[in-house]
Amino acid sequence: MFGTLVDRSLFLSNPNIFKAFSTIVGSGTWVRDAFDFDVYTSKSRELRRLVSQIYDEVAQEIPISSPSKTRDVIKTTLINLWITAYLHKPVRYSRDRSFYTSARRYGRLFLKYDRLIPVIDALEGLGYLEQRIGFKVWDKEIGFQTRMWATDRLVAKFEKAGLKNPGFFTASRINEYIILKDTQGRKVQYIETQGISRRRKQLTKYNNHINNSRITVVLNSQERITYRFLLLFLHSYVIKGMVKIVSVKQYQTGTTRQYSDNYNLLQQYHYIYTTMTQKKQPNHSPVGTIDDSFSIGLFMDFVGDINTFARGFSNKDHAEGFLNQEYALQELGIERLEFQLMDEELHRVYNRSFNYGGRAYGALHQNLPRDLRPLIHIDDQQTEELDFSAHHIRMLYHMQGLDYRPDPYIACEGKAMRNQYKSVALIAINAANTREASGAIYDDLKKHGLPLPTRSKPIKSMIDIFKMTHEPIRRHLFSGVGLELQNKDSDIMNAILVRLTDMGIAGLPVHDSVIVQARHKDILGAVMVDEYRQLMGFEPVIK
Repeated sequence: MFGTLVDRSLFLSNPNIFKAFSTIVGSGTWVRDAFDFDVYTSKSRELRRLVSQIYDEVAQEIPISSPSKTRDVIKTTLINLWITAYLHKPVRYSRDRSFYTSARRYGRLFLKYDRLIPVIDALEGLGYLEQRIGFKVWDKEIGFQTRMWATDRLVAKFEKAGLKNPGFFTASRINEYIILKDTQGRKVQYIETQGISRRRKQLTKYNNHINNSRITVVLNSQERITYRFLLLFLHSYVIKGMVKIVSVKQYQTGTTRQYSDNYNLLQQYHYIYTTMTQKKQPNHSPVGTIDDSFSIGLFMDFVGDINTFARGFSNKDHAEGFLNQEYALQELGIERLEFQLMDEELHRVYNRSFNYGGRAYGALHQNLPRDLRPLIHIDDQQTEELDFSAHHIRMLYHMQGLDYRPDPYIACEGKAMRNQYKSVALIAINAANTREASGAIYDDLKKHGLPLPTRSKPIKSMIDIFKMTHEPIRRHLFSGVGLELQNKDSDIMNAILVRLTDMGIAGLPVHDSVIVQARHKDILGAVMVDEYRQLMGFEPVIK
């Protein structure tokens, strides 16, 4: 746990593992990379006792009007701080009073400013947390939310209380499925209407249905993953109680020799774990898989150590390079890994008004890397995903009364440049102007490792070529029409999910696509075509 089972010097003494992390130094990006303050539930007696102890200390520092509510705030804050210690990253929260007063409808995240901020500051004064106060420059629309993290003194309290391992808390369910945000991204109040009430009831029915389904992801030895997935998705969500590791099957000892060219990190780690700490394997033959309880704990300890080392990058590009390293699961000595997604509920988010945005968010499967989505299982059955191809571009044509069937991205400069033009198109219809779009396109291409064409002013030239290729819709570029399109596609997707739910079919949406059990693929395709045609008047292209 908070130091790790294996001494750092022993871990680094292994040359193969040292080779993998030898370039990680410094702490430049540590404070910037933070997770959001959230509300969790817990029935842990150990946590309750610790909250009572710390409450007595806090009560000596600040006036308290409601002991029970103050204890709840302390509990919530302590869980967030516990996560900072386990993930080796800070938690960000707002010290802007308006952030709290504008969100009474949204119960899960509603904590009174006059109760939360004094508790946090009191915990800082007691030496239980450190924080870096944020700032906001309104006219520049830039800012930095306050970060806080647990001190060694609080970590010692956690350990003494027996709170050393995940599992003593779970993420709290969201209380409001329909969310409206202002231009600053803050949740705001709204007037209830029949339409809003109907959408909430539809989401409630969907969420009740999906909560009765078992959503898992199954990876075999050949699946390729990155450190980004391993650390920022799997490890992080396991710690937060939103993902559960179902099983980790390691290769038999003899079998791993065939992968000697790719040093077996988990096998090396296991060697250090069992020899340097004098911890014995479970009582059975050394040739054969280690039992799941041992393997899961070992795997999570291993990933935790990688996370600790990864926090040390001082150069952003080096950090990105490390996180994007890709390797087969067998290189960790793992034959099969299965984990369950525990938080699949959806909520809809609108922007400025109920005429903009409205897409469904919140389900963990939406955060999975795209190439891992085919590995999703629903109730232990394999799945298929169907999506609306070039969804927003074709919608723009259909809004003009024109049916457009070819691939709009390939039409620009051929198949080799398809991904680049997809980035150009989707950013251009959401950007306010060419300058804003150009910067966003450059960043997006760099993020996905897509090369620019070798010519003068490559981004401007791609924007110009897209305009010429798609003359009928060029007026929509740099118009901010993206939120209007999201509103239309969210209504289509909502109608699809309602129909699937009524048929007893679990559908997992990813904005312009839906995942269902493979046996329901044809039904899904027919529903997608029908619902799109009803709203847009044309037949979509589905792949």
